[in-house]
Amino acid sequence: MNRLLTVLLIGAVSATAFATEVYRVERPDGTIEFTDEPRLGAEKLKLREIQSYSAPPPPKVPVTGTPPGYKPQQESLTYNTLKIISPAYEETIFHDDRGLLVGVSVNPALAKGHEIVIIIDGGEAARGTDSNFTIKDVYRGSHTLKAIIEDSRGRILKSSDPVVFFMRQRSVPRPAH
Repeated sequence: MNRLLTVLLIGAVSATAFATEVYRVERPDGTIEFTDEPRLGAEKLKLREIQSYSAPPPPKVPVTGTPPGYKPQQESLTYNTLKIISPAYEETIFHDDRGLLVGVSVNPALAKGHEIVIIIDGGEAARGTDSNFTIKDVYRGSHTLKAIIEDSRGRILKSSDPVVFFMRQRSVPRPAH
C-alpha cells in the first residue's frame, strides 16, 4: 500500500512538470490517485510554480591591445616525415643479447625540446633525441612498433605508421639420447 502510494506520488510530482493541473482522486478501496485528467469527485490541487532561473547574458568586454605579461606561442614546427626505417615491415629478426635496433627517419631534423618516443605493443620502450635506439628484452613473437614526436609539454606532433615485425629466438640443437 505504501509502495503504491509512493509510486503514485512520484508520478504525480513528475507529471507536474508537464501538466498545469493536477487532480487528487480517492478510490473506493481507499487508495489515492493523482492524475492530470479531471474526474467526477476529483479534488483539484493548487501546485506551486516550478522554480526556474534565467541567467542574464555575460557582459561584453572590449578587447584592447595585448594583456600585460602576454607572450605569443611559437609556431609549432611541422614535421613532414616520421618513418621507421629499421626494422622493415613484417621483417623477421633473430633475438640476440644486443637488443632490437630501431632506426627512425625525421624530416626536418628534430627541433630543440622535441623527443622521439618509441612504442612497442602499446607501451613506451625508449625516448630520446637520436634517430637510432637499442631496445632490450624484446622476446619472440609478433610485435607492433610505432614512433611519435612529442614536444616539451608531451603533446604529440607527429606519428609514424605502425610497423609489424617478428622476433625469433635461435634454437640450440640438443644431443640425441
